[in-house]
Amino acid sequence: MRPVMHLLLFLLAMMTALPAAAGGAWPRGKGNVFASISWTTFGDVEGYLAQVSHPIVEGRRVELENELGLYAEIGLSERLTFGLDRHTRPESDINAAIWFLRGSLGDLSWRNRYAVEIGLGPVQDWRGLEDTMMRTGFAWGRGFETRWADGWVDVDAKAGWQMEAEEGHWKLDTTVGFKPGERNLVYLQMQSGGIESAPAYLRAVPTYVRRLGHGLSVESALQLGLHNDDAQGVKLGTWFEF
Repeated sequence: MRPVMHLLLFLLAMMTALPAAAGGAWPRGKGNVFASISWTTFGDVEGYLAQVSHPIVEGRRVELENELGLYAEIGLSERLTFGLDRHTRPESDINAAIWFLRGSLGDLSWRNRYAVEIGLGPVQDWRGLEDTMMRTGFAWGRGFETRWADGWVDVDAKAGWQMEAEEGHWKLDTTVGFKPGERNLVYLQMQSGGIESAPAYLRAVPTYVRRLGHGLSVESALQLGLHNDDAQGVKLGTWFEF
């Protein structure tokens, strides 16, 4: 694959990433609020392309880039959730702010949960182009029990379109998580996606969340590129629920 296509896939993944506990098939619930702020550091464009082009050698200096994220949603009703998905990277001036509305489908008592989503907002991409992105999504989720801990599985598919650039992309996140106690969440999210006809990437994001009480939680995660993505990263975040 050409280096520029690796770059496009890498940037797409960061532009569409969401907290695993946010979004998905479960509605937030009327009057309930969830918000998260996060900081992620990962191999920058130069370091990423260097790793794609050549084997990693001992002593190589890999530049890092930072990303600041804000995600918030509020339950407008038992079925409708309204929210904002925003991020910015100070070093490269890449940013996005997608306002979205998500609606639950089917009976809320069903064990299988379904939801659809539509979003719209301004973005500034890797070329410095100020554009508008339209995003649609569909999600399925289901809870389950084991002898060790309760858990859940969630599949969240999204398709986006940059209007001025006339570029489409897709993203599919699959999450399997467990709740080993009232204060702990552990989950693994497999992230994949692509730009139009480009080959897809695959990334693993193992995450641990510790609930501190009073609606406050802290999150720590690794981002591990597996296929068409050699980038590695660390994410730290804080969740607020009320």
